[in-house]
Amino acid sequence: MNPRRSSPRLDFPVATLLLASLACRGPESPTLAASRSEPALAVLPGIQVAPAESTVAPAQSQTATAPSQAAPADEEPLPEGLEAWIGRPGGSSISISADEYSAYLRERFGSEPLRDLIYERLLSDEAATTGIDVDRDAIASSVEAAWDNLLQSRARGDLSALQDELRSAGFSPEAYRARMLVDATRETLENEIVLAQRQPTEAQVQDLFERRYGPGGERRDVRHLLRTRARTKAERITAGDSVASLSTPRLDQLIGERIAALLIEVKGGADFAELARIHSHDQSTAMSGGLIQAYNGALYGPNFAQPIKNAAPGELLGPIQGSSGIHLAQVESVVVTELTPELRAELLAELMAQQTTPKERYDLRLRLLGSATIRMAD
Repeated sequence: MNPRRSSPRLDFPVATLLLASLACRGPESPTLAASRSEPALAVLPGIQVAPAESTVAPAQSQTATAPSQAAPADEEPLPEGLEAWIGRPGGSSISISADEYSAYLRERFGSEPLRDLIYERLLSDEAATTGIDVDRDAIASSVEAAWDNLLQSRARGDLSALQDELRSAGFSPEAYRARMLVDATRETLENEIVLAQRQPTEAQVQDLFERRYGPGGERRDVRHLLRTRARTKAERITAGDSVASLSTPRLDQLIGERIAALLIEVKGGADFAELARIHSHDQSTAMSGGLIQAYNGALYGPNFAQPIKNAAPGELLGPIQGSSGIHLAQVESVVVTELTPELRAELLAELMAQQTTPKERYDLRLRLLGSATIRMAD
């Protein structure tokens, strides 16, 4: 765990979070930040909806028509508790209180924005507990860069066109950018927390070791030459054979004869790599002379893998009936690597430095929500 550092919480104003979240819920909104692939928070454990006395009275309507009242002076802030004031011709006015607006948003959009806010507050608190202090200026700069990229990619630098597109999708440019900042902050906190708390398992170390150095630390480079029924049939039709004459037994006979002839050439001193380039039907390896670097034992089935595993360097193998056809093969080299303490430490450092995965971030979400007691007003 990192040493404890000063870590001011990244608490955004509730209105900013709520409005930014709501503004980007339309199905036509352009996607900029990485999309959230996690299931909806509503299905996660840890959220206990318990009756609680609400401080927000249900709104009877979206707006309330009030008796005529003095209009707020230009440039003068609205009175405390008043969210909007609308003057009507003839002197009447409409006032919308902050409580009415909050109740309207809850009625229209449900509790999902509040649940998002709960998770983001939990993230902020976990960061403080872990001793993580993210660079908010860097986050803001990354959001500006992302906005510039969106401007170029969506509107070719035309700000008015981008703003019109955003408004036509149902939200304001300001709210969209606010949401970008919220998303970027959340993702930064998730990444930093996951990295600070990551503890690679022995299985992960072993998996990385074998991906780099081969199963059990044994890396085998192999060359092979493959002949298949499909390619053999196409070649024979091109040569003038009728389709009716090319039954499966006939194709197997032709492949066997060709492999036997090539085996004689290799034993006579012909270059295996050159023969593979000319005669192999495996297009993925033919251009490299049939080379399979760090053969992992999975390709072409167990009939091919077993003799390769037991062969000595330079040994010629075949014919081998594989899952895709008949092979000739030759082990180029065998390199055995031991998982020493020094190499283990290197692999651990690499695992610790790897980018966070969606699963790690989702597991963090599950843990924070599952360990918290959360009560929400009905």
